[in-house]
Amino acid sequence: MIEEIIKYLLIFGAFCILIAFLNSRLKNKDNKPNDKFDYTKGYKSKWLFSNHEKEAFHKIKAITDSMELYLFAKVRLFDLLEPKENIENKLGHQGKIQAKHVDFVICDKELVAKVIIELDDDSHNAKERIERDNFVDAVLLNCGYKVLHIRDVQPESLKMQLESVFTVTA
Repeated sequence: MIEEIIKYLLIFGAFCILIAFLNSRLKNKDNKPNDKFDYTKGYKSKWLFSNHEKEAFHKIKAITDSMELYLFAKVRLFDLLEPKENIENKLGHQGKIQAKHVDFVICDKELVAKVIIELDDDSHNAKERIERDNFVDAVLLNCGYKVLHIRDVQPESLKMQLESVFTVTA
């Protein structure tokens, strides 16, 4: 009988030691989970723009500078939009826009965004991309933004389109 009790106590003790060991391996001194990897070293830098985007940026910037407007690039939709206060399924609405961005946003002197420019390339011909573009365009238009899709920046044409939106002051 005593041998059985000792046997169970030894098994219980070994089990407790195993649990303590596993717990110490899974948690660090701050009581936070320990990751196997150092995620801070798993990245490398990359270019912000493709060559096509960089060329477009410089052309658009020259126009916006001449009109005393502000140009921003790669702006998240979440920075331009938010679900209405009493909308049903608010989280669902947030989820539809949270991972999307637009190529360029042009703001007036008070930094009010007015014009969205999407730089289209061949990837915009794919079915999924067309659906994404149609959704994003509809949302932006419903919120009062002017949306321009361009393949290559034609400075004179773009300037005329911007002048129709922004009041030009001399």
